[in-house]
Amino acid sequence: MRRKGKRTPPAVDLTSLLDVIFIVLMVVMAAQVSKTEAAEKSGAELQDTKELYQNVINADNSIYIVSVTAPYDEENVHKRQIRILPEDGEEQTYDLDGTDTRGYGQLEEYLEGYAAEHDGSDDIVIFAMNSGSDRILYRDEKQIVQILLDISGAHENVFINGTPDEVE
Repeated sequence: MRRKGKRTPPAVDLTSLLDVIFIVLMVVMAAQVSKTEAAEKSGAELQDTKELYQNVINADNSIYIVSVTAPYDEENVHKRQIRILPEDGEEQTYDLDGTDTRGYGQLEEYLEGYAAEHDGSDDIVIFAMNSGSDRILYRDEKQIVQILLDISGAHENVFINGTPDEVE
């Protein structure tokens, strides 16, 4: 026969659950601390950049930005274009077709003339390029960055975005 009596409810051990919750809490707190440190570092870098630009602007310099892109057509990678868009002028387009590199010479000639036009004054010229983009062929990017580096090296008031290690 069965015993009739009070049954005792099974004991629930919450120790393992509490351990897991504590570990998850520690991971979340550690992630929050690293995000806070990264945000503080970014804030400090932003402040430094802001001060640098304020110093440049307060020096009564005019800043001219020239954007250079070299997209290609995914259906025909041999047909490419170099596009130059100066802030203060009309867009210029030079074609690159296969191994024909005349477009590079035209680009260099235009940018050299633009830099020379602003040379000897307090004007600052910044060449910006779609460097690192997947819309530019590697060979075009290397060639254009080299042209930009050569021109910025020849003129004290010409700068490029990015770093020279993109060329090497």
